[in-house]
Amino acid sequence: MEAESSKSYSIDGSVPTWCSDYLKFNPAASTTLTSSSVLTYVKQAGWENDVYLCPSFDACTNNCRKEYSVEKTTTQVTLTSTFTDTTDCVCDKVVFTISNDDEWVSASTNFGTVADTVLFWQYSAGALDINVWQDNADPKTVDCVWEYSIGTSSSPAATLTGLLGLISASMVAFVLV
Repeated sequence: MEAESSKSYSIDGSVPTWCSDYLKFNPAASTTLTSSSVLTYVKQAGWENDVYLCPSFDACTNNCRKEYSVEKTTTQVTLTSTFTDTTDCVCDKVVFTISNDDEWVSASTNFGTVADTVLFWQYSAGALDINVWQDNADPKTVDCVWEYSIGTSSSPAATLTGLLGLISASMVAFVLV
């Protein structure tokens, strides 16, 4: 049961104690990504380790998916590849929004496959999966999971602010001497 919907069923608006683990099972609400997060590709696997459900991705897709910087708002997560675009390979931004099912879903790309669903689930503070699959087909021909580790990166703005602070402190120290 979702915590928000459980409030409407509660006489006093409280959430029952048996719903206290709600965030653990709610993909969008439990996402701890920030705009300083960096996703690093670990591996791919087909659903239930069926290798035939993960197509062979071209070199461009493989390069683009190696590492993503993250830009996060309350309603959107945008992944930007850290791969430098070339004339032969331009990486799409992958934009996820919160669906009606409270999942992070993307309609911005299908990574060159017949997939009609791309979403991500963060299952721990240090890892998430991007799932690429063909939802409206039986049998499915694409049902692939990309695993990512989650790290952090200092943004150029934070680095510049720190550098300016260091220079200011040095100048004050120099003037005082």
